Amino acid sequence: MKLALIIVFASVVSVIGQGSIRSIVTVPSPLNSGSSQQQAAQQEQIYEQQRRQAAQAQALALQAQLAQQEEQNRLKEYAVGQRRLADQAQSEADAAKLLATNTCKLAEDAQNRAAAAQDHVEELQREAERYRTFFIPKDPWRAFDGVKQFVKAPGWMEFRGKVLEVQKGGIRVKGGYGGPFQVVDSDKEFFVANFPYPVADGETVGLGGDVHAMVAHDAGVCTLANDYTTKEGNALTVTAAGVSRTTEAETVMGGSHTVRKPDYGTPCQCPDDAPKEVVVPDLQAVETEQVTAAKLQASEMQQQAVNALQLAKEATEAAMMAATKAVEQARQADEAYEKATEAERKAAEEKEKKEQAQVAMQLKVLHLNEDQAAKGEPYGLLRMGERYRDGEGVPKDLAKARDYLSKAAAAGEPSAADELSRLEQFTNTPASNPPQR
Repeated sequence: MKLALIIVFASVVSVIGQGSIRSIVTVPSPLNSGSSQQQAAQQEQIYEQQRRQAAQAQALALQAQLAQQEEQNRLKEYAVGQRRLADQAQSEADAAKLLATNTCKLAEDAQNRAAAAQDHVEELQREAERYRTFFIPKDPWRAFDGVKQFVKAPGWMEFRGKVLEVQKGGIRVKGGYGGPFQVVDSDKEFFVANFPYPVADGETVGLGGDVHAMVAHDAGVCTLANDYTTKEGNALTVTAAGVSRTTEAETVMGGSHTVRKPDYGTPCQCPDDAPKEVVVPDLQAVETEQVTAAKLQASEMQQQAVNALQLAKEATEAAMMAATKAVEQARQADEAYEKATEAERKAAEEKEKKEQAQVAMQLKVLHLNEDQAAKGEPYGLLRMGERYRDGEGVPKDLAKARDYLSKAAAAGEPSAADELSRLEQFTNTPASNPPQR
């Protein structure tokens, strides 16, 4: 009985011992289990930290890309604006140069017209000088204070015009006066003292039916004073030659004006001892016609000469103005050209800065991806694999691309496996021209 109990007890102990051994073999110790969990947690933290760093790097890269794009857009707008200003300045320069060229041509034409007018004037003056040989003064000898003078000499002037008023001491005339055959009709008022011939108000003196020219000695000036005496406007004209009434008061009450005073003198006979060259012979009928025609033609030519001189003066002034304008237009053209050149230079500088900034940004992102990959970060490994696959910033190398993408997939980058599986389709893709490090 005892032996049976001992055998049963031994069997039970044996069974319990075998179960304890299985328990020791199959169940891990509490110490080993805690270490594995801690390592897994640490790996999870490292992976999560890498994910955050990769996300931050990606966010920074995206932010840098956006900033770069914004800067590129700004620089592009600035370059376009500068180009527009340059084109506008160039157009203004071209227009100014064209205007300057046309103005110079106008100035040259005006100078040519002025030279031609001057030549015409000189020819007319030479022709008038030939006709002056026909000059025959009326009453060639005059007496002044008992002294006889020959009136075809310097100091005498020819006159003609309309008689405004006959006075005791002479006549008041409105017309013109000047050297022989140089009288230009005008509205000048003058007083011919000692005029010996009977004329009436409104008649003309000078060139007319008489071939002889009316001449008088230049005796200076005289003053005409007016004083109203009636409501009808009649005025009392007082001159050095006498007092008379006139109905042509030209100044206000109490006023006065000064006019030229040629003195006709007293006609007299030629003295016996006068030189033959100054004796004026009587003319035949044919000669009279010739002299009259010569006087008329000389007077007309003198008027043409005066007109030609005026045209020459105007042409010269126009030429000077055109030349000045041409110089100013040329200066403006140079300024516009310099402005266009400066705008183009600035646009080129901005373009170069933009390109340099773009290359610098690409290199910066490349270095960031390289640093991340060197640290084993999944995102950096992924990006370097994509770069070597596409030749983006680095020489195209599919072996390196496969290596980086495999490491990224092993590090837990979700998209690395997909990129690795699609790697073969990029085998024949040509590489871009990356910026070299």
